[in-house]
Amino acid sequence: MEKVYQGEVSDIGETEIICTTSSLTINQIVVNNPNKDYLIIVTKVDDQQVPLYRFELDMGDTLRDTHQYILFTGEKLQLVTNVPGTTYSINAVEG
Repeated sequence: MEKVYQGEVSDIGETEIICTTSSLTINQIVVNNPNKDYLIIVTKVDDQQVPLYRFELDMGDTLRDTHQYILFTGEKLQLVTNVPGTTYSINAVEG
């Protein structure tokens, strides 16, 4: 079943997408902040933390990641930013 996760990335702590089914295939991650320069860090957390990427972007820049990430039960994707107003949209399919 297709799922869309969207909202504002927390600038205090992290925003987590947690796999609660047998698997979750993430097909696209889109991140944007129209008002401020921003930092985005994306990490996969399973038995360990695996940094996927870290970008410093200008106000209005949009990050569009179409690499496929597969999470299994209990694993999560963490998004971290340094300023409020950074939004995300994640397209995924539950297995």
